[in-house]
Amino acid sequence: MNASLLQRIRQTAVCLLLTLGLGACAPTPERPDRGHVDGGAAAPADIPEPVRQVPVLEPPRPRAPEALYTVVVTDAEVRELLFALARDAKVNVDVHPAVSGRVTLNAVDQTLPQILDRIARQVDVRFTRHGDTLVVEPDTPYLHTYRIDYVNMARDNQSTVSVATQIATTGASAVGDSGGEAGNNNSTTTVVSTSNQRFWGTLVANVEAILGAGQGATPDDAGSGSAAASAAAGDATAGDAAAATAGGTAEGSGEEAAGARQVFASPEAGLLTVRATSRQHREIQAYLD
Repeated sequence: MNASLLQRIRQTAVCLLLTLGLGACAPTPERPDRGHVDGGAAAPADIPEPVRQVPVLEPPRPRAPEALYTVVVTDAEVRELLFALARDAKVNVDVHPAVSGRVTLNAVDQTLPQILDRIARQVDVRFTRHGDTLVVEPDTPYLHTYRIDYVNMARDNQSTVSVATQIATTGASAVGDSGGEAGNNNSTTTVVSTSNQRFWGTLVANVEAILGAGQGATPDDAGSGSAAASAAAGDATAGDAAAATAGGTAEGSGEEAAGARQVFASPEAGLLTVRATSRQHREIQAYLD
């Protein structure tokens, strides 16, 4: 055995020993959980069968009929009439001291809400229910907020259509040479269409017109978007503060300043707050509907 062969055997042995040593130092790879790859996981619960027949709903139950009352009065005091109705209907009633007036009514077989609505058409009163108590108050202006689901946006659209025509003539140069003046044979037609959408400004102006508080303002004057609504609310607030500071009692000045502004729009929140009587609120609700 020559020296070169021995050298090769030694080099091979050294390489083999190094390989075995490095392999022993290498970290052991983590084994995946059982069922992660080999499909040995627990079987899922049985999927229920789809519902092919909808269950039958119970038939609707009829409402209990409301009690009917007959009221025939001529020039009766409204307070006495309300107490008599409350006694017959077996409901509690609270009547404000400022409620007054006389009623002439002929109601036959009508419910209590129908009779109260007819009384409110003759006397300026407002009825509200608080649990089992009927509260009767004078129909003074109060604040009510309406939800207006409309985007806070103002749009201006303008389109222009132009048509130009020219009629060709012969002998124009000859007429010019003879000292005559050639006429203009051009024709131009322009149609301009403009569309301005100011939803919130129009809404405020129309509601103020329903309340009779409008001062001849047009939808454009009422403003557009949140800027006009915020400016109007700011003017009303500033008017209240100025009136309270200028002179007179703070309460009286505040009422005068509040009466100058009865509609408050909040386009950012989609709300319209109105100070009005119950009759006016019914008209506003009908308009919004």
